[in-house]
Amino acid sequence: MFVVVEQAGLSQLVDDGRCGYGQYGLAGGQPVDMEAARSAMALLSSRAAKRPWWIEIGPTACRLRVTAPLMVALGGATRSIEYGGQRANEHGDERAESLGRHSQIALRLEEGQWLRAGAAEDGFYSYVCFGAELELQDILGSLGASLVGDFPGIQGRRLANGDRISVEPTVVPIRTRVRTSVSVASVQQAYRDGSPASDSLLRFVPGPDYDALLSAEPWAIDPGAWMTSAAVDRRAIRLQATVSAAAPNLPVIDSAARSVPTVQGLIQWPNRGWPFILGPDRQTIGGYPRFGYIITADLPILGRLRPGKSVTLAPVSRQEARDVYKNSQQQLRKWLHWVQTANER
Repeated sequence: MFVVVEQAGLSQLVDDGRCGYGQYGLAGGQPVDMEAARSAMALLSSRAAKRPWWIEIGPTACRLRVTAPLMVALGGATRSIEYGGQRANEHGDERAESLGRHSQIALRLEEGQWLRAGAAEDGFYSYVCFGAELELQDILGSLGASLVGDFPGIQGRRLANGDRISVEPTVVPIRTRVRTSVSVASVQQAYRDGSPASDSLLRFVPGPDYDALLSAEPWAIDPGAWMTSAAVDRRAIRLQATVSAAAPNLPVIDSAARSVPTVQGLIQWPNRGWPFILGPDRQTIGGYPRFGYIITADLPILGRLRPGKSVTLAPVSRQEARDVYKNSQQQLRKWLHWVQTANER
């Protein structure tokens, strides 16, 4: 059976990502917002694919159709959700039903039915997963598309209208339609105990060039000192200063004289420019000064930052980063268990 792409938007195939291929210039390629992706999969519970994969949707709308009954779940940015496809009358008109606005929802699609997720109303990315295994051969440890290396996935590119994704259902869907939704507020904060009250605060561990950069621009860690520019994608998020300041002529920094390996969440600050935060499809080496590293617990926030979002960069110690990560993982496990059992309540 197939999942047919009818309105692609800015969407592509992703999975858990490839590990160990940075030396060949290939970044991980995993979801930008892994928490949202895992929450969507949790809604499918035992029907989820054994090898995780998702269709990652950008800020625009997307519509997908199935050729046989299949469970589907979506998580991430709040969107208007519609489904339909069954013929309503003898003229062949399709019946469509609006399910309202959701950030997390799961339901059963019948043969020939489609699911449409509207444009993101808040946040940026959403993740659609199915109760089916993806029938693609992995390349270098991943099924997902690599936009940097142009492989694998659907010809190593974003999805396009008319693409047919071959899948094999994990189990036969139950006859009764399951429609589970999770409130927007609970998705954003219920499991992020101890995290900032707003997604505009990004905590980071200072990098090797932090002191020199902060001496040149001491306002860089002031509340609301930054905003996201229009250049927001899977490769990087560029920041713009909200203060009246020209891009600085930074001092020569010895540690930035050669290229070094990069990681997701690295804050680089080029000379006569503003910082940018690297994403999962980043370049794997770079020589720009390193202001800091977004802590692991806050990496999912990068997948929710829209252009023009106010951002505060807050330095923390390595031990604080470890403590926050440990606590966030405990809360996330509780949250995912709550989502997995939602159909039983």
